[in-house]
Amino acid sequence: MSTRLSFLAIASLCFLHGVGGLCFSQEFCVSTPVKLQAALDAAAVNNEADTIDIVQGTYTGNFTYHSNQGHGITLRGGYTQGCTTRVVSAADTSN
Repeated sequence: MSTRLSFLAIASLCFLHGVGGLCFSQEFCVSTPVKLQAALDAAAVNNEADTIDIVQGTYTGNFTYHSNQGHGITLRGGYTQGCTTRVVSAADTSN
């Protein structure tokens, strides 16, 4: 019963803050430059602190993120296809 009550309290708070129950941050898994920009665009307007996981590779483009919501984003690289595992290695980073 307390779990149900806690969920209802959280959902009510989310609704009162104007997000209609969509009160959870989103985690994106991107593998192309187009998907990266789409994730940045979605994160800029959904009023949550989001995480963008980036599949290993080279991403070329002029990526932009503009938001005045007061929430940040976290970018994490080094993921394998599908973002199931992550390999973080300094050897994979170049200037």
